[in-house]
Amino acid sequence: MMKMARMVAYDEGLPVVADPGILSPQAFVDELFNDRFPNEYLGDTNLRLAVDVSQMVGIRFGETVKAYVAKYGDASKLTAIPLGIAGWLRYMLAVDDEGKKYRTCSRSNE
Repeated sequence: MMKMARMVAYDEGLPVVADPGILSPQAFVDELFNDRFPNEYLGDTNLRLAVDVSQMVGIRFGETVKAYVAKYGDASKLTAIPLGIAGWLRYMLAVDDEGKKYRTCSRSNE
């Protein structure tokens, strides 16, 4: 997962991200991987993140895909972002590796 996250950030995101001038995108990504992710007290799970941040998929990945299309004419250079979207869809559809439904954390109290 960390290798894929680094690919999304460094290899696929940074080459097309606009620098807002307030905070360097490079500095933000470096802090994320060097300071935030190693923090054992955050305690996030992949499933919780996938469900809770689902409304941000369009912003987090969609804008990068659009930037690739604008810069290169298509998004065929991307690997990690499409894989991330596919993984997110698996979680949101609540289907395991065997095609069986499982309960997501948002439904676990039913």
